Amino acid sequence: MRPVVKKRRIALFTPQGFLDGISAMQIITIQDMQTTMSLNVSMVLVSLKKVVFFNKNGITSLLDIMQKMHKEMNVTIGFCDYNEEQYRTFFKFFDDQVPFSLFKTIDIALIFAGGEGSKDEESVLVYNEDSTQRSMQAIEIYDRGYNPVVVQNEKEYY
Repeated sequence: MRPVVKKRRIALFTPQGFLDGISAMQIITIQDMQTTMSLNVSMVLVSLKKVVFFNKNGITSLLDIMQKMHKEMNVTIGFCDYNEEQYRTFFKFFDDQVPFSLFKTIDIALIFAGGEGSKDEESVLVYNEDSTQRSMQAIEIYDRGYNPVVVQNEKEYY
């Protein structure tokens, strides 16, 4: 499956249906990996918008390929466009230590991908139930030139 390259250099793979150990190997093939490496991207993401089911074998198989891309290309890897159930499942699969980035939507990922223009005056509200993810997001947003406004709990968020 060839990636769609979004503005700000995000390679986005969008699988459909079921994501298990067998189908995961068809989402990012060796050829797709080589093509993606030639595109000069800053992020490689898999959108779960059209995925109706995934299991740990599917995610870990896909993650193995994505981690190779991370090492060879020095890019951020992760998933986006997930729902609440998928989000909780990630943390369950990895014992609350998710080894990749999670972006609720592709639009949120675009903030982290960087880009042109002055962002010094733009503030981004950062909230995540997981304190480690929250800290990593705030640092990354700051590094991208935005002003992170971090809230510690849901009460502060709303």
